[in-house]
Amino acid sequence: MIRTIIDLIGFFNSLSGFLVAVFFWSILTITFAKSIKKHARFLYWVFGVMGGLSLLPILNIFGIDMVNIIYLPILGDIFIEFTYATYFIHPMLVIIMYMGALNPKIPAVGKLMLIRKELSIIVGFAVIPHALKRILLVVPGAWNYFADHDTLVAEDRVVSALGQGITNGVFLLGIVMTVLFLVLWVTSFDRIRKRMGYKKWKSVQRWSYALYAMLFIHSAGIDTGSLVTYWERQEKMAKTEVIAASALQKDRQFGNDQTPHAAFTSPQKKEKASFLGMSMKEEKGPNGGNHNFSGKFKFSNVEFSTPCKCIANIVILISVYGSYLYLRLKKARTDKRRKQR
Repeated sequence: MIRTIIDLIGFFNSLSGFLVAVFFWSILTITFAKSIKKHARFLYWVFGVMGGLSLLPILNIFGIDMVNIIYLPILGDIFIEFTYATYFIHPMLVIIMYMGALNPKIPAVGKLMLIRKELSIIVGFAVIPHALKRILLVVPGAWNYFADHDTLVAEDRVVSALGQGITNGVFLLGIVMTVLFLVLWVTSFDRIRKRMGYKKWKSVQRWSYALYAMLFIHSAGIDTGSLVTYWERQEKMAKTEVIAASALQKDRQFGNDQTPHAAFTSPQKKEKASFLGMSMKEEKGPNGGNHNFSGKFKFSNVEFSTPCKCIANIVILISVYGSYLYLRLKKARTDKRRKQR
């Protein structure tokens, strides 16, 4: 039973690590809510140090040689996941977002509401290095894409104008998201909150809805851009294959064929078999050799194609944010009726 559960978790993680992470962090934060509240300052220091160490590789950009922590055994993987949006940042922000849409009288929701501020501060220590890395490494290329778009197209360096346009557009949106998040994050600290006063603080925190909207656009935009680019790349590869096959046929007609068939074997044939579906990971058999799977079927052996993952992520994002919007509006109507009574 336990093996089957672990196997299913591996299956869903390969399809959408984000969804698995949401459930994982939800269970973890609910279970240890009291401990998180009690040891909040200690956790701030721990996550603050992790965030600071995660910034060290950025110094390499400026020619300052530092130990690149991502190559350290075990610790490297932890730091990568810490600043990687899919497995920590985005799931935690979604959990914080959902708290405002659910009934606090529900025991699990009540526990989360108890540590909403603490979770917001903790996730901030991961957002800052993540955002700085993207701004320094990704944003310049995204800006260059729009600034020198005609040149890039002329040099045939644009695979998909639409797909890459969407992707680079949402990367630039990340700058606005970073500024807005920093404002919301800083005002989450008690000292700043007390100085601002409740009314002013509340008006600032309402901008969190704009952040959630941009977070959805940013996340869905990356997958949509990747999907469109993938499709257009496949189409171009197919056209190239047809042209190559036509040239090969002409060479055969005139007796100039000196190219083996293997040279024109399309790598797409293998890809098309799982273009929008699944394939099986190869495993070593008991007597050696590779085959799709040995013994019992394992969900974790299933591999999803690139477009399948992108479509799944888009559907999941629409479901998550759509259900949040529905629940939040429903709660707002309920609260309004209570005030009118």
